[in-house]
Amino acid sequence: MHLGKDSALIIRSHQPFNGGPPLPRLAEQFVTPVPLFFVRNHGSVPAINPATYRLRVGGLVRTPLELTLEEIRSLPHSTIVAALQCAGNRRSELMTVAPIPGEIPWGAEAAGNAEWTGVSLREILIAAGVHESARHVDWTKWNTMGRDLDLAGPSQFTRRLVLKCC
Repeated sequence: MHLGKDSALIIRSHQPFNGGPPLPRLAEQFVTPVPLFFVRNHGSVPAINPATYRLRVGGLVRTPLELTLEEIRSLPHSTIVAALQCAGNRRSELMTVAPIPGEIPWGAEAAGNAEWTGVSLREILIAAGVHESARHVDWTKWNTMGRDLDLAGPSQFTRRLVLKCC
């Protein structure tokens, strides 16, 4: 099975890989085991070389950072239990009312409770010394999603988190 996932996963697409567990398996435990946790990809899973990977933090910071995975792992970390759900969860029900072209027909399996361990964004931002005037954090990366979707080459993928409002 792909990415060490359980063979029971309901596969919604092979490329990019998307799937989730049958509902009876999802309800077996409060924390969803990693092999059963749903997978939602918009493009190919990137091949990352841990030795050369760098996280760059810039913008309105006192100390721009370029951190290796080893440096990130040395920062204070914590563990939390949180629920995660794909925005398209149960989309198949909406598709019985009207077609939604180009979207994955998820059932109710694109949800789970996970135990997440890692460095919080807060620790990274403290290390960089975010200026008081900063209002948001953007995550930007180049990826090959354009090639996966038959578009003209790599695309930029960006997400935004508001730090302060008003």
